[in-house]
Amino acid sequence: MNINLTNSIMTSVPIICLFILSISASYAQSNQDASIAQPGDPARWYQEDMTPHGYFLTLKKEAMNVYQDSSKKCMSEEKSNRKQCMIEAKNTFKQDMDAAKEKSGSY
Repeated sequence: MNINLTNSIMTSVPIICLFILSISASYAQSNQDASIAQPGDPARWYQEDMTPHGYFLTLKKEAMNVYQDSSKKCMSEEKSNRKQCMIEAKNTFKQDMDAAKEKSGSY
């Protein structure tokens, strides 16, 4: 009987720990979201801009980040390949920006 009790405890402890860990993680995430807002801040500061212009700005930000990452990768290329890599990165950025304008209908 003692062995069965020990086995039961040994299987229950990890399950309980995982449960507590998941609750702690979700609590920490909700507190982190709430900690951004400060007393007196207007609610509009924390609402996503769903206008065509706001959508364009989001797509532009994503395109800029991709271009920045591509540029960093190009700089780590051999010198002989670097120029072509940067040309490709710029072309991709231009395509992304054209697509952003078309998708958002903003411009």
